[in-house]
Amino acid sequence: MSPKSAPNFQSILIIFLLLLSLPPSLILADVENSHTNKYIQLDLLVAIIPHVIHDGEEITIEDLGMEKVKFEMEKARLFYFRNSGCKLNLNYTYVIINDTIEFSGWWLPPDQVYSSLTKWLLNTTGGTIYDFDSVIALWADKGYNPHKIDQTGAVYGPGGTIYRYSSFSLTVAIAWVMTHEFHHQLDEFFDRSGYPEYRFCHPREGWVDDLGVYGEHYDVNAYIMRIWPEDKWLSLKDPNPEILCFVDNDRDGFPDEDNNLPMDEARFGSDPTKIDTDGDGLTDLQEFMAGIYMGSDPKNPDTDGDGLLDGEDPYPLYPLNTSVEFYGNIPALKGLGPLSPLLINYSFPDMWECIESYRQKWNVSLYATWNETFLTIGIRSPEACKVGLYLDVNGDGWFHGRDNVEILISPISLAHGIPENARLFDCTLPKGAPYPVMWEDDPKYPGKRTLFKRDIKLTFRRYNESYNVIVYAPWSKISGFPYLYKKVGIRVVFYRNGEPRWISVFEPWTFVYLQLRKGDTEKEINLIKEVSLNINCEKKELTKDESLIIEGSASPKIPYLEIDFYYSENGSNWSYLGSTYTRENGSFNFKLSLSETGLWIVQCRLNQSGLFATSNSLQIEVKEPASLWNFMLFILIILFLLIIFLPYRKYKDKIKYFYT
Repeated sequence: MSPKSAPNFQSILIIFLLLLSLPPSLILADVENSHTNKYIQLDLLVAIIPHVIHDGEEITIEDLGMEKVKFEMEKARLFYFRNSGCKLNLNYTYVIINDTIEFSGWWLPPDQVYSSLTKWLLNTTGGTIYDFDSVIALWADKGYNPHKIDQTGAVYGPGGTIYRYSSFSLTVAIAWVMTHEFHHQLDEFFDRSGYPEYRFCHPREGWVDDLGVYGEHYDVNAYIMRIWPEDKWLSLKDPNPEILCFVDNDRDGFPDEDNNLPMDEARFGSDPTKIDTDGDGLTDLQEFMAGIYMGSDPKNPDTDGDGLLDGEDPYPLYPLNTSVEFYGNIPALKGLGPLSPLLINYSFPDMWECIESYRQKWNVSLYATWNETFLTIGIRSPEACKVGLYLDVNGDGWFHGRDNVEILISPISLAHGIPENARLFDCTLPKGAPYPVMWEDDPKYPGKRTLFKRDIKLTFRRYNESYNVIVYAPWSKISGFPYLYKKVGIRVVFYRNGEPRWISVFEPWTFVYLQLRKGDTEKEINLIKEVSLNINCEKKELTKDESLIIEGSASPKIPYLEIDFYYSENGSNWSYLGSTYTRENGSFNFKLSLSETGLWIVQCRLNQSGLFATSNSLQIEVKEPASLWNFMLFILIILFLLIIFLPYRKYKDKIKYFYT
């Protein structure tokens, strides 16, 4: 090599080394521009521990059934990939630890697990546990069945998590506990990456900026991931995530074909050259994300066959009618005629069917109606069995308010005309309560129970070889009130006689939302456009411990309109007070109480189906109540007057004589 050529070689070597030092995202930038998309990958070391001494008892599992473990773990992996919008991939490495580990309680601490894994890694790859982003430890426990696959949505069993480590037994619902416990790790990863706003997956009232609507368990976790912005997924820095790319020729955010990922267009059945394979208004990625566990059909523009294109259908997985019509009289039970049909002869998708016989004959119909007294739900099934009816009465999500209702109906309870149980789930508990959310029938519940099973009425009849149940839930007892276009969430679960498993009409733990209507919708909306509101009250002053009644009216006289009340100090920053609804004659009233002193402006507003109206304003002055010192001063003045007055009466004649 000539002296002149040496510098060129050195320059090339330096440039090559600089390229190696660049982050993968920059190296792949040009590749990405040519039809690729980025995602985050976290590497997880999954340790299976078949030999333990737990609480002094030796437990050994000879048949691990790794197929089951991997199947359940893969369900969790697919759940994360789907609900992150294909932005998070969990890459598992499985290790079976042959050491016997001894511990007590439900929590397996990481020390012994890390020690065993370190030995295994030194003997195999020469690496350490810190080459992985996380360790997941699954330990042997009594009752483990390697051949039993959990049904979709099953939730049971404890687990525990610290930074970069989770552990739980093999007897839990593996997919669920993995989903839930690893979400705690992910929360910590985002926190350490500078994003403390990532949601904690134990929801409760008080997520002030959280206006979302979600159900329980899996649905909470899906909601948290779905609202997280795409750019923040790619901004994860902790512990050591990789930013990788998948081929995406149509740039719809869905990988074309990549067996290293949980799902791609090739396996899903969509066309990788088209953003919307079937032209129904949903992109192929949106079809994949149509449900939290399953997608809609990318080759069928009307997946549920209800006549609505998937892109126009609020629930493309179910042929669901969301309109609940007003019915003035309580319907008599002859079939379910007077009730609005919601689902007719609906068969459960294979995804969450749990027993083969259900596929052959199990289908249901749901109905509903409403009036000023009751929300009425009709349920038709092919046989009498236990039913769980869950209502989000005010349509604000399961973990908001105290309007969350569980009604359990059994064949025996039907004979008595009342459910087996009815109770409210309260998410408004103050600090200091035993738990942030509680059922009202919990012995530790600090408040007063308001809903009892006697408050819910049932009627039952066998009709046309089906079993029909009508549930009458009074608005006054389920913490709600009726108004036009009110949304009510519903979830229905069946527990077939003699079967340990359940089936959910909709995806497990998710709600669908119905809307209350009355008559011609277009005519209603045209009338509402003309509505004006007027309020007044006789009393314009009150103390902090008093209340007053505000009377109001809507013109034209439209019943069942939701009226929201607000107050403000300066007429600009308004705070919500509460709601009421109009009666048949268009009138309404509202009980006002304010805890802050001052001169306040109060007004009400109509916010109905995107139409707005605002009332006149009232000025209400709130004063401090008479204090104890004022009362004491009053008593002292009275005593002083008595001291002066009583001697005067006794000696008034002498006083009069003296002056004369």
